[in-house]
Amino acid sequence: APVTILTLPAGDIITALGIDRGTGKLLIATISGASNVANTLTNNAKLNWYDGFSNKVSKTVYADDQIFSMYSVGNTTYIGYGQNIGYLNGSAIQFLRRLRNVTLTEDKLPYKHKFAHIGNTLYVCDDYVVLAFGEILPGQKKVWWQCFEAPSNTQIDAIMPVGSNKLGISYAATKFSTIDVT
Repeated sequence: APVTILTLPAGDIITALGIDRGTGKLLIATISGASNVANTLTNNAKLNWYDGFSNKVSKTVYADDQIFSMYSVGNTTYIGYGQNIGYLNGSAIQFLRRLRNVTLTEDKLPYKHKFAHIGNTLYVCDDYVVLAFGEILPGQKKVWWQCFEAPSNTQIDAIMPVGSNKLGISYAATKFSTIDVT
């Protein structure tokens, strides 16, 4: 017979799923209230930790804005929330930067297809540019830099690693470019 393992509070909508690399627990991002793909409504955004066995989540923290994606690079889980990028610091989301070109339009917000990584460098779409976050020199502090700008400020739809240290970039409905990130 089917068994209910986890029941979220009534009215909660799952917006993103991920794994906490520190604990191995499932991360479940939720909002309370109406569906909000463009992030234009006021909702309570929460990040929940779930062990996979209990009938309720083991920990919940409130987020500053709706969480759209979780993307792991090494032992760090990056979070796309609102118009921001942050990372999971073990107990909450630590702010890293605001995406300056992203507006409250569902196809511009930081959903998972707007993230990629090659090696230990994170790549994130900021509307018509791709930003990189990583070490410029080994052992140095991670910094942000712009590594690609689409022609005529055309919105970037998705990014992905395509092998041989190349980043694939999809834009303008029928355009696909690669850049060598070395």
